[in-house]
Amino acid sequence: MAGKDAATNELLVKKHAGPGDLLLHAEIPGAPFVLIKAGGREVPESTLEEAAQVAIAYSRAWKYGLGHAAAICFKPEQAKKVGPHGEKLPKGAFYIVGKKEYIRKVKPLLAIGARISGGKAELLIGPVGAVRSASDAYVLVGPGDEDAREVVLKAVRALEAKLGPLDVSKSELERLRALIPYGRGRLAPGRG
Repeated sequence: MAGKDAATNELLVKKHAGPGDLLLHAEIPGAPFVLIKAGGREVPESTLEEAAQVAIAYSRAWKYGLGHAAAICFKPEQAKKVGPHGEKLPKGAFYIVGKKEYIRKVKPLLAIGARISGGKAELLIGPVGAVRSASDAYVLVGPGDEDAREVVLKAVRALEAKLGPLDVSKSELERLRALIPYGRGRLAPGRG
């Protein structure tokens, strides 16, 4: 799960994160908190990388067109609402105490994929590893200056070139468009 704004970040950390879970956040401001509901179980490295990719893709790293950024991983009990000098932090902001794990050089990339089931196509968008493993074909999307609608249309055309006609509804196209960070991007090199 990932926050969408200050209010949902606050809810995610305070209400949904529990003992044994993990939280991730981009090392730069203006990013969602991402929650891994681990419940104390060991979290695979691939899951950490995918969660970090979500944190980075939906951060200002995308908006600024950065090639990569770092994410921090920590336990929910490390997130405090009071800063180091006693200052109360605004909604959605937390001060992280104690040791943090860094996941460095995370590329702000997402994947749009298509999975064919029973003759119908289901479109997916998310971290590259998760979409790659759940799709019959996928394309990469990264930061750029193209309008999200155009990016989604290009992605669907590229997927149709591999899989044939997908018969995607306008509402499905709109759902994907809304999930492109900052409403702008571009197809990135590399496909599956």
